[in-house]
Amino acid sequence: MSDVSLDRPGSPACPGNFRRLFQTQTYPKKLKTRSTLLALALSSTSLLAAVHPGMLHTNADFTRMATKVAANAQPWKGSYDLLVASTNSQSTWGPRAVSVINRGTSPDNCALLYNDAAAAYQNALRWKITGDVAHANKAVEILNAWGYTLTAITGNADRFLAAGLYGYEIANAAEIMRTYSGWAAADQTQFKNMMLTVFYPMNNDFLVNHNTAHIQNYWANWDLCNMASILAIGILCDDQAKIDQAVNYFKTGGGNGAINNAVPILHSPTLGQWQEAGRDQEHTIMGVGLMAVICEMAWNQGIDLYGYNNKRFMAGAEYVARYNNLKTVPFAYYSWRSGTGGGTANTHGVVSNAGQGATRAVWDTIVGHYSHRLGIYLPELEEKAAATRPDGGPQYGVHASQFDHLGFTTLTSYRDPITTSLPSGVYQLTARHSGKGLTAYNNGTANGTNIEQNTIVDPNSADKQNWAVTALGSGQYSVIGAFSGRAMDVYGISTANGANINLWDYWGGNGQKVTLSATDSNYHRLFFVHSGKTVAVAGGSTADGANVLQWQNTGGTEQQWKFTGATTVRRLRLSTSTNQYLRHSGFRAYIATDPFPAQDSEFRVVTGLSGLTGVSFESINFPGRYLRVRTDGTIWAEVSDGTSAFNDSASFRRVTGLSDTAKYSYQMWTDSTRYLSNVSGVVNATTVSGATAQANATFAEVFPADGY
Repeated sequence: MSDVSLDRPGSPACPGNFRRLFQTQTYPKKLKTRSTLLALALSSTSLLAAVHPGMLHTNADFTRMATKVAANAQPWKGSYDLLVASTNSQSTWGPRAVSVINRGTSPDNCALLYNDAAAAYQNALRWKITGDVAHANKAVEILNAWGYTLTAITGNADRFLAAGLYGYEIANAAEIMRTYSGWAAADQTQFKNMMLTVFYPMNNDFLVNHNTAHIQNYWANWDLCNMASILAIGILCDDQAKIDQAVNYFKTGGGNGAINNAVPILHSPTLGQWQEAGRDQEHTIMGVGLMAVICEMAWNQGIDLYGYNNKRFMAGAEYVARYNNLKTVPFAYYSWRSGTGGGTANTHGVVSNAGQGATRAVWDTIVGHYSHRLGIYLPELEEKAAATRPDGGPQYGVHASQFDHLGFTTLTSYRDPITTSLPSGVYQLTARHSGKGLTAYNNGTANGTNIEQNTIVDPNSADKQNWAVTALGSGQYSVIGAFSGRAMDVYGISTANGANINLWDYWGGNGQKVTLSATDSNYHRLFFVHSGKTVAVAGGSTADGANVLQWQNTGGTEQQWKFTGATTVRRLRLSTSTNQYLRHSGFRAYIATDPFPAQDSEFRVVTGLSGLTGVSFESINFPGRYLRVRTDGTIWAEVSDGTSAFNDSASFRRVTGLSDTAKYSYQMWTDSTRYLSNVSGVVNATTVSGATAQANATFAEVFPADGY
């Protein structure tokens, strides 16, 4: 390139060699000329009240942050602790405002501005979360210092990066503080005027003229940071024209920051090649983070850029996350021109492995929207975010590239995963990564029985893999072994990663309750209420017998379960026979040989009407009728009247068979000495004494022959 100012590395204090590229081969020009764009940008100043606070954070966001931090809830508290530990968040920070900021040429002093912008933002956050006015006053002091002092940003081409990056950052700090009574109206006006006269003209000039270079010369992040600054200034100053300028450029701009150029190639609906992917991964992630800032600020103004052009940003972010999760991605040839005039042709033929595996404090903004607001399953983004979580932010002394972002996105943008409504019923739960089912070890029923994954057997007959999922209200569910009547339970109500999950008597504790978060294709994550951690297969193992335990959400497929409706319709076959079954006739319960119709001997085994640890038997051909014990001990199929007395008489405790441990016996709910028993061909509730009586009170539960 003939004009070195277009591509000169920055000083050691600032990120260097931020050259910008543009790809043009597949898209028509959206903006006719630079003069047209300039006219659009400056033709009017349209004042329209924006939503406040409404840049990166809203009042609802601040309420969530404060609530989670006060409750010591993770992962928010972990990110907040990093904020509190930051040098820049201290109320003792001393602002260092100067009249001229220079970036890219000597003497480079841009660190003064980016450190103070971070300090203003971090102190503003601490004020909103804690109410401590010392932090509010410090943020105002910093904003006033720059509002009354800064007059120019100079340097080589990097001056446009300074205007874009530090412009959107310090504007966000001001947006948070605008409601603070301690920030005088005159001082706010002065600050806004500084943003309009120092930052905006440079932001606008870059998008219009691109430093007199070919429009494809600069990398995507150059456009993106200047778009972010214009949007932030428009919101801060209630200037609709500037908001529109940023939004329109995002949609139809000619530069690399426009969405169709930042993600020039779609390999699939969820994998979009990022413009800088052939350059290096640090700058690629930088661009993703900057686009997230633009999308989030627009969203809080009621403008959906996240979803624009079939969620193209989502596809680009997922692509970048996947490659930086150390996985392969497809890559198509990418060409652009650099320099001035007609430019020089350049091509990338492979994705760059320079910096692969890098990360920045940006991911939870993206996951917070697509996964938590919308419930979209994005495995690569969730994996990358989980590996970075809880994230921190920039502070004095770290590499200057960390100041490209405000950080702390876990604190500010991570949301409770969407709770999903699931009808109460009996389900088989299948792990996404292995295709194997959630299983009670060895079909056990005792307290402490381990829960593991195993190859799926017929869901119509696999008692150990069937689970009664019951809605408890407020988005919470119990998960009860359909056979054992005992709950999925975190051992000792532990909140630790790796805590074991087993069966235990249901007592209603939060270690036995889950919320559901949908991913896609009927897969869900199950989050324990007490810990906020998921039901997971240990180590992502695909082996039979792999342990199921509690683990922090990492976005992995070993933490996702498909709910498949299962049947619990069974026939109760007398233990001493191969063809004698409990049936109802005239609604009285009998033992019959090969009963006809078969439906008279088929019952839906449901959660006990009087308690989760019991079972009840509902007639298949007469729904709403349950086997119950009358006061004289006889058994009938009768309609529930909803009373506790009826529920008690129609509930039984399923226990190990009295005469055969591979079969079952059924105690009365209110009298543990009496069992369902065959008494000369009729079924009564009786006490049991002797081997013959024990055999007559023992049954095998078998799957109905007619396919129910």
